[in-house]
Amino acid sequence: PNGSQATAWEVLVLPAGSPIPTGPGIPVTSTTYVANGLTPGTPYVFYVRAICSPTDASLWSPLNFASLPVNDECANASFAIVNQNLNCVQSTPGTLAGATASLPATTCGGAGAANDDVWFTFTATAATHIISFNNVTPATALGYAIYQGTCDGLTQIGCNSGAGLVGGTTY
Repeated sequence: PNGSQATAWEVLVLPAGSPIPTGPGIPVTSTTYVANGLTPGTPYVFYVRAICSPTDASLWSPLNFASLPVNDECANASFAIVNQNLNCVQSTPGTLAGATASLPATTCGGAGAANDDVWFTFTATAATHIISFNNVTPATALGYAIYQGTCDGLTQIGCNSGAGLVGGTTY
């Protein structure tokens, strides 16, 4: 807490929506804590409380956060399932939880630059493809850009459209 002279704390990292802890946490004596073993792109709640004495502790203070998705940056783009015709029968799972803004910035899908983008890659087999993203978390209206090239030299070739592609080209 503010103004506290505490030099020891307890911390817990739990799945988002978990109730306030009722028992002890992990004891720490540093103002930094590294949580290991988190699942990429998953919402969590970080609880911390000051240990004032062996018999006195502050209330748990929660902080919501999400771990970075695996495909948060272009270099780690995930494979997107491409429907082989205009029937939308296959979908690609994904999450925006914990995603951060990447360059190049795009305004596809609405006003302002994307601030929570994730990256996918696919190889076109036709001039037009349907790529479906279902059950995206958190639920939001999606805008997307299609790029060609390498991560350090991308050229935007589409905005919210999978038309005008070249078969055999990776996007």
